[in-house]
Amino acid sequence: MVDLFSLQRQAHGLLKEIAPCFLRVCAGDEAIWVCDLPRKTDVSGLELQGLEELGLCATVDETTRLFMVDLSLASYRSLSETVDAASYAFPEDYRLFPAYSLCRLLLNHPAQLEHQPMNLNRRILKMLSYPKLYDDAAPVDLLSECSALLRRHMPLPYLGGRLLAAALLKKGDFPCCLNT
Repeated sequence: MVDLFSLQRQAHGLLKEIAPCFLRVCAGDEAIWVCDLPRKTDVSGLELQGLEELGLCATVDETTRLFMVDLSLASYRSLSETVDAASYAFPEDYRLFPAYSLCRLLLNHPAQLEHQPMNLNRRILKMLSYPKLYDDAAPVDLLSECSALLRRHMPLPYLGGRLLAAALLKKGDFPCCLNT
């Protein structure tokens, strides 16, 4: 799986060379991180080749004047191709049942990456990388959102299911369910 901590450090190093700024985890699902660089300097026409080389993209949110920094579509595609979700066992720890239920639901509804709700894929990726930001109910909340998508005949975040499966294969490691 992608090491978001390392990517965040590298991206922040590149961005702060332009001007002092922060790069924090995005509270919403629109991006993985937010950066205040557009508030500090004019970013129109700014070359962000270093971010692109890291497999990232940044767009300015005109309302907040923050960079929304995310994995590029090519990076998400590469991540999707490298995650092994071949099989997973039944959880021994009852606290993992919601995560397993969510995982099974997502893996049973494959969809092309371009059609998947990227905001939910992003949330799952952030849940796995920054578990302290999420509580035990996070998988239950996602399960509810995905059920609503199914009722509307919309695709599910299949990549998120593969990421969950890969995390659960590591000895049932799903930190946000085990914060107790």
